[in-house]
Amino acid sequence: MHAIVYENMNIILYAILWLSFGLGHSITAKISVQEKINPLFGKYYRLLYNGFAAAHILLLLYLGTVLLAVQTYPWFTHLEIFMNLIQLLGLMFIAIALTQYDLMEFSGLSAFSNKRANTVKVEKLNTSGLNGLIRHPLYTGAFVYLWGGAISELGLFTAIFGSLYLLIGSHHEEKKLVHLYGDAYRHYQQNVPRFFPRITRQKKAH
Repeated sequence: MHAIVYENMNIILYAILWLSFGLGHSITAKISVQEKINPLFGKYYRLLYNGFAAAHILLLLYLGTVLLAVQTYPWFTHLEIFMNLIQLLGLMFIAIALTQYDLMEFSGLSAFSNKRANTVKVEKLNTSGLNGLIRHPLYTGAFVYLWGGAISELGLFTAIFGSLYLLIGSHHEEKKLVHLYGDAYRHYQQNVPRFFPRITRQKKAH
């Protein structure tokens, strides 16, 4: 047992890094936490929140290259171009999904162009475009991108741990959205799948 743990210690350490990112992101994403911290940073809260998350994930991925092998698995050598195209598809899906958001507000850069009050802004529930097909198109694009890169030890475990983070994170986000939008979001949940479109036609959410 100890030998198995020792041999996989780098994988375990990488999993712990992903756990730290998931916990940090989930805690700071809570409305109750945002309402307590927001007055300290005012309109720059979202910008700082996104900056911290970006720095955390970049550090995590860098440490992943130190802990795990980045060489392509031999059986993926002839599929590397195909897998890269899958990653590109994931990035394109994310880019399309982002067009449905106010990117200045989403990124926090709007802090430099207006004088918002020091409160957490609740945006209108968006059920149009890709959001009319799936509830979390950004997550879907991330899934596709992650698994398109699962051609090395680093890529595989990044896909596994990243997918777990997305699954757990979306669960907590759904609870927050139900709290924010109530029956409107419950109706949306009943009619629109979370990550992947239904093949059969369903009643359109309003």
